[in-house]
Amino acid sequence: MNVKGEANRSVQQTKRRLLAALVALLDEKPLRDITVRELVARAGISRGAFYFHYKTLDELMAELEGAHLRRLECLMDDLMPGIDSRTLPPALPALFGYLNENDDVCRALYGAHADPEFAARVKELLANRCLGHMLPAGAERRHCYLMEFAVDGCFGIIQAWQAAGRDMPPADVAEVAWQAIRAVRRQF
Repeated sequence: MNVKGEANRSVQQTKRRLLAALVALLDEKPLRDITVRELVARAGISRGAFYFHYKTLDELMAELEGAHLRRLECLMDDLMPGIDSRTLPPALPALFGYLNENDDVCRALYGAHADPEFAARVKELLANRCLGHMLPAGAERRHCYLMEFAVDGCFGIIQAWQAAGRDMPPADVAEVAWQAIRAVRRQF
């Protein structure tokens, strides 16, 4: 029996190949400079196969970004309950482990050819997930500024670590981020 649609292995394989080709091309140039022709050549599939699954490259990019954001949301959901702990929450090394294991995707989404609007969406996700856990009820404006500093700082750690070729193990970078989070947290 043939499975139809998204559950079909052939469909999944084609989409994986397209996403891998997109990630590789994004390492070379911005999305606006990528053509469907070069994408399908890199993926080793036909243009028809691409258009069967996606209308535009933007739609494929949205799928890549959406999958990354959903994974970050899950990791943040695991992290937030332990944010008030004195010890490093296991979810923070898990976050950096995910980023390390998916370095190609992270380079595509945060690297030299990345869309700055996507980075802003990730920062917004971090801020929204952290606000309820870190900001005290009735927070003063200074607390909001501290939260902005913490979110930008954590994002900056991720970007710097990626730019340095992930020169430290994920657990060590997680510890650095944890020290920064704790320093800001003590100001509340």
